[in-house]
Amino acid sequence: MLEIKKITAKVYNMIFAALIVLSAIVFYNFFFQPQQDQIALARNTLSIHRQRVAVVESFVRSHPDADNYLSELDAKLMSAQRLLPDQTIMSALLLEVQQAAQDSGVKLLRLKPQKVVMKAAYSEIPIEVDIRGNYFSQLKFYNYLENRLRFSIVNKVNIQAQQGILDTKLTIIFYDYITKNNKINNKG
Repeated sequence: MLEIKKITAKVYNMIFAALIVLSAIVFYNFFFQPQQDQIALARNTLSIHRQRVAVVESFVRSHPDADNYLSELDAKLMSAQRLLPDQTIMSALLLEVQQAAQDSGVKLLRLKPQKVVMKAAYSEIPIEVDIRGNYFSQLKFYNYLENRLRFSIVNKVNIQAQQGILDTKLTIIFYDYITKNNKINNKG
């Protein structure tokens, strides 16, 4: 009978040890590990917020005068809107090309707007232009197109020389920024 008590005591001790191990596993999986996950998540969130604060602090250090910086941004925005407007009035665009020809000293022979090509976020407005002038006045015209008007590309050029005078046929593509609410206004 003494032997049975020893066995039952050993079994009880083994069951007790198994219960302790099982409760340790349950404690680790259901209490300790979720808390560690929450702590790691909180540390990551804190790190992200510290990075954001560092970016804001860096911005404030580099731009101490917010009003001055805002006026600089407004000037840049106005310049960008001049180069890439969000609405085109065809007659105003043709007047710009005519003014470029007049200021550069070339004779404007023909202006012929082509069909507007709509793209995803912009539109292309091709205009065929025939001009006549000497080499230097035509260079001034191209320089005017490049530096003063909106974004544009001279796409096709056909030049014929006659006694020091150049007759040039070219296609200029002007660009417009497209918003949901604007359309190309071909009326003038």
